Amino acid sequence: MRQRIMSTVKRSAGYAIPASLTFRVSDSTISFMYKNLLCVAAGGALGSLLRYGISMVPVKMDFPFQTFVTNIAGALLIGFITAFAVLQAEQSGSGIPVHLLLLLKTGFCGGFTTFSTFSLETLTLFEKGHGITGTVYALLSLAAGIGAVLLGEFIAELVHN
Repeated sequence: MRQRIMSTVKRSAGYAIPASLTFRVSDSTISFMYKNLLCVAAGGALGSLLRYGISMVPVKMDFPFQTFVTNIAGALLIGFITAFAVLQAEQSGSGIPVHLLLLLKTGFCGGFTTFSTFSLETLTLFEKGHGITGTVYALLSLAAGIGAVLLGEFIAELVHN
């Protein structure tokens, strides 16, 4: 009985792992994963650098204008990219390469936009007694962000057709 059990179990680092739970990852799968990671990292670096550049633009007001512009531009961009990718796939059947989508959507847009900074700035406005500005900023960011995604989708349809 023990021999039969052990024949279905592999030993790995001193632990018994049922053979049904082990798998082999091919070199092509690893290569694909590395390309994905590289695309996300490269896009994230570019998006973060652009966000930093925008944050260096001097603006004299209580309203966090740079973060607002960054997040709305990112929403517009991700709406455009997503809709364009769908339209391209519907028309050609092949679509945009996954590596390019990872670079642009997950990497660039993820590095460029910043929900955490938006949240911090909103809280800071409330803590400094600027409740109306904080409320306007939060509501305007939400409404403009959703509107920008819709506008991006609309622009993608115009560009694609």
